[in-house]
Amino acid sequence: MHRGPRTSTPNRSSFVTELLERTDALLLFDVANVYANARNRGTDPVAVLDALPLGCSAPPATCT
Repeated sequence: MHRGPRTSTPNRSSFVTELLERTDALLLFDVANVYANARNRGTDPVAVLDALPLGCSAPPATCT
């Protein structure tokens, strides 16, 4: 089924939130990577983390 062109693009946090809700998956991310990417883009890393659905995050893995 062709739906036609999109009129808008969701922002990253909205996309991730919807994806996690629809798939019942958990979010696993690298905090250092989030920080480095935010700094490289000139954005606030804390704002990036605040926008993510951290209630859907997986527990941290332990290093062995």
